[in-house]
Amino acid sequence: VKDIEKAWQLLENSEHSREVALRNELLRQEKLEQLNYKFEKKSVLRENYLKEMIQVLSDPRYGANLRQVDATVKKHEAISADILARVERFNDLTEMCSELQKENYHGKERVKNREQEVLTKWKELLELLEHHKNNLNGMSSLMNLLREIDTTIETIKSLQVQLSSEDVGPHLLGVEELLQQHSLQELQVTALGETKRRYMRQGENLKKSNHKEAPLVSQKLENLDQLYQELQQLAAARKNRLEEARDFYHFLEDHENEEGWLVEKQRICKTAITAKDLRAVLS
Repeated sequence: VKDIEKAWQLLENSEHSREVALRNELLRQEKLEQLNYKFEKKSVLRENYLKEMIQVLSDPRYGANLRQVDATVKKHEAISADILARVERFNDLTEMCSELQKENYHGKERVKNREQEVLTKWKELLELLEHHKNNLNGMSSLMNLLREIDTTIETIKSLQVQLSSEDVGPHLLGVEELLQQHSLQELQVTALGETKRRYMRQGENLKKSNHKEAPLVSQKLENLDQLYQELQQLAAARKNRLEEARDFYHFLEDHENEEGWLVEKQRICKTAITAKDLRAVLS
């Protein structure tokens, strides 16, 4: 009887242990199913977000002018901040997948494939984000260059008007002041030359990179170069006019001085000599 009771007790203990193990396994499987459900739900959300962002970043329209490009840059910065802020969410997806793999979940292969699909699109999005950023920076630089070229052209045209002046001043002091002013204008011309050469280097870089807007930049640079050459010619001609006017006014001044000297000498010669000795005559 004791042997039967002992065997019975062992059987009951075994059944209890098995029941506990089954219950724990059921709880584990239930948790895994809940984790899998969470994983699937999150993966769908992440995938939809990725599709939407990929579509947004695939838009090749950056803007037709600097204002529009600047607006697109700001929009890109906001999108970039939103995307990079979601890194942890995709890391959480990977952690859930790893947990299901470690716990030998019955659908682990499907889960792994799903994770790879989402992560592949996530990697694609990050690459597209970087590509979009580089394109925007390039377009922004191009628009800035075009704006600076236009501004420089307007400056040259304004300076051309000044250097086309025929005014040489009414007298020697006036022309000296104009020559000083012209010296400052020559410095401005030199500075514009340095600016033009810098634009030329940037234009060459665009040409070498086969940028689609390189022909437009080349056309503007050719116009700038032609205007600058005309500006140099006007500056040289203006300087010659002023120097000739200065020489002429110098001549007039010297002529007046010499004429005054002659008049004075003539007056002296015509004056009756009343002095009694040579010293008085010379005085």
